[in-house]
Amino acid sequence: RLYNALGTISNSGTLAVTQSFYNAGIFTNSGSVGMLDSLQNEYILINETGAIINSDNFTNNDSLVNNGRLIFVNYTNNGNYYNNGITDASDFYNTAYTASTDSINIQSDMLNIGNLLIDAGAVVTIENDLMNADTLGFQGSIINDGLITVGNNFTNTSNINGNEGSFCVA
Repeated sequence: RLYNALGTISNSGTLAVTQSFYNAGIFTNSGSVGMLDSLQNEYILINETGAIINSDNFTNNDSLVNNGRLIFVNYTNNGNYYNNGITDASDFYNTAYTASTDSINIQSDMLNIGNLLIDAGAVVTIENDLMNADTLGFQGSIINDGLITVGNNFTNTSNINGNEGSFCVA
């Protein structure tokens, strides 16, 4: 287990943690982080260009900037997530703010009850279901100026906007 309590960690090599990594400080990755069962971010996590983070379960509760590649089984975003790289996940649950200028690939389902901003040129691919909903008092919102593809069902009970975006629902 690795616990970063208000400190600063910079990884430029290979960081292998077999159980959990709890970040309550500043973590900058320009290398490789893998073999994690769970990763929880409570402050600032920056994944640099060319870097990779691989974890079964990931929860972001504060600030995440991805300029490299993220690979997760289950991803929950309760904070501010800025994707300028590639994100792969089986399931993605967004309750807060996600902005993407590149690729988000979901192998199963995505639930958005937060704010999802997809810039021009960005692509979100969801192989199964997408739900954009107002549940439990949260207001789901999608601003799509890129491309969102959904392989199965797309359910919307909230807000969708955008100037030049496209949706492709199979």
